[in-house]
Amino acid sequence: MNMIVLVLMMAVTVEALVEYAKTFGRAIIEKQWKTAATQAGAVALGVLLCAAYGVQTFGLMDTTPGKNAFLTTVYCILVPFLNWALLGRRPTVCNGLAAVLCLGGIGLVSLTEGFTVGRGDLLTLVSGVIYAAHMIA
Repeated sequence: MNMIVLVLMMAVTVEALVEYAKTFGRAIIEKQWKTAATQAGAVALGVLLCAAYGVQTFGLMDTTPGKNAFLTTVYCILVPFLNWALLGRRPTVCNGLAAVLCLGGIGLVSLTEGFTVGRGDLLTLVSGVIYAAHMIA
């Protein structure tokens, strides 16, 4: 199992570098690659993506792949609300209804007998939050 984690973490590092290169490449074409804001933005995107992949991978060690996949997609629901919190763009009524349905699904999938959430499920939910932050950044 440790070898799988090592390979996945190497893949995450490569993906973060690719994300940096994509952002940096766009800036080179626009001749803005020397600005500190562009470089800082590229690094922030890479770090967020690397963190999301890493946390999701560690969550996968303690939960099933199906639960991991379902819980990771919580970012789809979180993006409008993080966008509202950070940028002031209010979510629609459909976003609110979708969030309620998503929370119900998370409860059905994750809660155990004593209304507790497992470590893997919690890490996977955290990775969903990080993916949402990556999308807004």
